[in-house]
Amino acid sequence: MQQSEKAMGGVPTQSLQQAQQLMEAIVRAQSEFIREADRRKAFDLLLADILALSGSEYGFIGEVLYQPDGQPYLKTYAITNIAWNDATREFYEKNAPNGLEFFNLKTLFGSVLTSGQPLIANDPYTHPKRGGLPEGHPHMSAFLGLPVHHGEEMVAMMGIANRPAGYDQEVIDFLRPLTSTIGQLVVATRIQRKNEQVQLEIVQLNRDLEHKVEERTRQLVQAEKMASLGQLVANVAHEINTPIGAVKSSAKNISDSLSQALHHLPQLFQLLSPEEERLFIAQIEKSSIPGPSLSTREERALVRELSAVLEGHGVQEARYKAGLLVQIKADREVEKLLPLLLHPKADFILDTAYSLATIASNTENINTAVERVSKIVFSLKSFSRVDPTAELVATNLQDNLETVLTIYHSQIKQGTELVRRFADTPTIMGLPDELNQVWTNLIHNALQAMDYKGVLTVSIQQEGNDAVVSVEDSGCGIPDAVLPKIFEPFFTTKPVGEGSGLGLDIVKKIIERHQGRIVVNSTEGQGSVFKVYLPCTKEA
Repeated sequence: MQQSEKAMGGVPTQSLQQAQQLMEAIVRAQSEFIREADRRKAFDLLLADILALSGSEYGFIGEVLYQPDGQPYLKTYAITNIAWNDATREFYEKNAPNGLEFFNLKTLFGSVLTSGQPLIANDPYTHPKRGGLPEGHPHMSAFLGLPVHHGEEMVAMMGIANRPAGYDQEVIDFLRPLTSTIGQLVVATRIQRKNEQVQLEIVQLNRDLEHKVEERTRQLVQAEKMASLGQLVANVAHEINTPIGAVKSSAKNISDSLSQALHHLPQLFQLLSPEEERLFIAQIEKSSIPGPSLSTREERALVRELSAVLEGHGVQEARYKAGLLVQIKADREVEKLLPLLLHPKADFILDTAYSLATIASNTENINTAVERVSKIVFSLKSFSRVDPTAELVATNLQDNLETVLTIYHSQIKQGTELVRRFADTPTIMGLPDELNQVWTNLIHNALQAMDYKGVLTVSIQQEGNDAVVSVEDSGCGIPDAVLPKIFEPFFTTKPVGEGSGLGLDIVKKIIERHQGRIVVNSTEGQGSVFKVYLPCTKEA
């Protein structure tokens, strides 16, 4: 059935001119968003186009945010300046550039926020959801509030007012491509905001790390621990550089994919039917869910298997499309996605899906990198925390050892094979910071004995009432003549200036403070194993 070309109160239902105007408005907003550092200019431009296309007098576009108690509120990205006196004019000029915040839900727009549904009020002053207007506020003859969803989440809202012919469902349908664009820009703004926050957090983590190292360096008076801390600082600096590089690379990938997606999406949604659009959106949401990584061999095998399935359904360029489906995590949804795979514009649809999936996967990479930095900083804090008045506390030996292994990760991974053999053992009563110093010294000595090339085995097991931690290396071993002296104060086999001879003496004293003991077995030319026995916590 042909749709009417007649104008309804100044807004045509379907016309080439109207479609062209909509497309131009979308492209203008997206181009401005990509080009300008100040993203609000894109929303200002989009609001101006929406008002012009709908014949409305004033309006706003805002992001939906939530208070700690879960109540939604609105923060504007763009709003018409309808100041009616000096006080409101000053308020707009001061606050509008950073976004006005509206918390009152007992209003027309508040009803949209709480219900997630469009609201039409062609007689706002008698509408049951009205909340009243401030004295002097310009007259409102009609109001339309539209929620903007991204998947299942309401991310934004648009409100426009005073269209001479009022508002109806046809106006809502007419504006739908523009509300979709608002949703895309709001989500893109959130991603950009998150990336900026990640960068700031990394900078702050570096500052905190530098401050912590400087503070501890001043406090540590024992030469052995001073030397250990110097080693740790070098390790941590190296470790943090790796996730920072990952963040930078992922941020660039997000920027490139976002630019391509923003250019493709308007045309894409013109091509898809409502059912195809739902399939597309559902798959993008699935592709954003973190999942297990595939090895190169597993991925190739999956692509081959999927290619055969696609060929059986008559899909052209099956191998290429199979590769894209694996990348966007759609390899188990082939039957459901056949309407898209057999679409005349299937390549365009899949390329757009791949761009959006790339944004999600790189965001996941950033989160992983930030978690890695947080873990490193937490390990350093755990290691460097010193409290001379501390009392014994319940201590998990595996967590305690992992703290030190995290800090030594960069030195271990260069040429050392790390073997963990952690059996379940009861907790012990201990001082975690002092035990950190024990494991640091033993692991550091083991790595040096192997010249950082060999097998380092760290074990935890229970023998009787003791938890036993073993640190074993495949290094040069300790000569029989030297072995009886290694726990003596100031005894060292290292060159002058490289060791104080206090390391193992301090280790022995810390273990004895824990009512434990340390033994060593060594074979020259084969390696050494240090065993630390610590009493387990007695069960009540």
